[in-house]
Amino acid sequence: MTQDDGFDDVLAFIRDELDPHIEGYTRSYLRRRVDSRMRRAGCDDYDDYLGLLRDDDDERRELMDSFWINVTEFFRNPEVWERLYEMFPDDCVAVSIGCADGREAYSLSALADAKEVDATVVGNDIDPKAVEIAREGVYDDVDIEAFEDMSFVRDANDYVEETDEGYRVTDTLREKTRFGVRNAMETSDRYRFDVVMCRNLLIYVDTDQRDRIFDGVTGMIADNGVLVLGKTESVPTEYRDVFTPIDRKLRVYRYDG
Repeated sequence: MTQDDGFDDVLAFIRDELDPHIEGYTRSYLRRRVDSRMRRAGCDDYDDYLGLLRDDDDERRELMDSFWINVTEFFRNPEVWERLYEMFPDDCVAVSIGCADGREAYSLSALADAKEVDATVVGNDIDPKAVEIAREGVYDDVDIEAFEDMSFVRDANDYVEETDEGYRVTDTLREKTRFGVRNAMETSDRYRFDVVMCRNLLIYVDTDQRDRIFDGVTGMIADNGVLVLGKTESVPTEYRDVFTPIDRKLRVYRYDG
């Protein structure tokens, strides 16, 4: 049996026996996640790991948790946030799609507060555990310099405070930010968002899923709304007639639907 055959057997087991949410992720992403769990479990090959998955409930849960995309930080890519601050609208409703542990959504609320605009910020993620962490707003470690590096932030202590538990988002931000468990491909049934942040999600999914995500985005973004993608991502060809680049380098677009 080749390594590819062994990996295919693992994927078949996941699809048949576990959670189908892996559909749409690229093969390379799934393989990195499986390989990582194999190393942690001390398995020599995919056949050994498949045997472990069949016998060990805890490993099955660990593997499924590892597929969720939970990489984030406050004010990730500072130049994007500085540009967004310049154009952030008044009376704004904004969303962080794939918000992970909530730091991007809280960054949006901090930006709105610093600009003294009335904003409702929503963070959505398909991972219930990530959403639970986001709602608590407590983190083991926070890069305070991420706040201090933002020209519009007067004092990081306005937004995060050090406690015995770790770093806790202030009540001001928590009151302005709400979170929900939601698939990125779903449209919003409550808001038309003036700002949509969908960063570093498209790079993990295949072409069909990207199109479905953009169907969801166009179903939730307001006319003339702002879309922010990750710096290595771009609007799919078939959607470029409705998204006009504001800043190509920073992947900021205006919706003209």
